[in-house]
Amino acid sequence: MPTTPCEIISDLVEAMNAHDEENVASCFSRQATVRDGGLEYRGSSEIRRWMQDAFDRYALHLDVTGVSGQGKNWFFQARVSGNFEGSPVQLEHSLTIEDGKIANLEI
Repeated sequence: MPTTPCEIISDLVEAMNAHDEENVASCFSRQATVRDGGLEYRGSSEIRRWMQDAFDRYALHLDVTGVSGQGKNWFFQARVSGNFEGSPVQLEHSLTIEDGKIANLEI
């Protein structure tokens, strides 16, 4: 189990790049919220479906270009590439980390 925010972020990005929605979901708390593209996903099953849809539609790949934060509030920047118009794009990911899990992610 990850013990630091940087390990949690690393585990999340590794699971995303492996297109492994189960391991992505395991990085989040059971009641976590994700906001992406104006939509909101709540809880493990919605987060799992959100990631599977993104993998299927866009063949995402992330290259982390920066990490910062303190306490519960963390950010990472990533060059995101895949099968979508404008690829690659630089995106900031804002996370709230509580009890070793992601409680909130906003992209």
